[in-house]
Amino acid sequence: MAILSEKTWKRHSNPLSVWSRILSYPLVYLPFWYRSWKQGAAVAAWFAVNPVLFPEPESDESWATRGVLGEELWTAERPRDLSTALTGASAAFFASGLWSAYKRRFWPTMFFGGTAFLLKLWYIDRMTFYYEQHREEARDKRANSRSQRQ
Repeated sequence: MAILSEKTWKRHSNPLSVWSRILSYPLVYLPFWYRSWKQGAAVAAWFAVNPVLFPEPESDESWATRGVLGEELWTAERPRDLSTALTGASAAFFASGLWSAYKRRFWPTMFFGGTAFLLKLWYIDRMTFYYEQHREEARDKRANSRSQRQ
């Protein structure tokens, strides 16, 4: 997600983008289960298009919006904190879920995929907390960058 532009981050912070992406996570396992590159291409296209499909939110009141805006700030700084550990753990469970799906092992896929999903939600919650801690600093940076462009 580090390659997103500021405008893309804003659009991706729309709660519809966040929730449709999160609720689509289980779809990632299907191409591995069925060994279908066509399904894989469709899922990959959805995840690539999703961050730009929706307009910027009107405010940052939504938990999902604050989570993505916090992720934008966190990604720029890359502090070594609990969020780093959550990302690593989620990635490990996600990879194990993909392997289990490829091997067509239902319950291990459910366990690893479900755990990865819960860790991802916890990560987004941490990003919301990070955003709330750094919100004013981020607004000051944006205001400064806008005034320098004019």
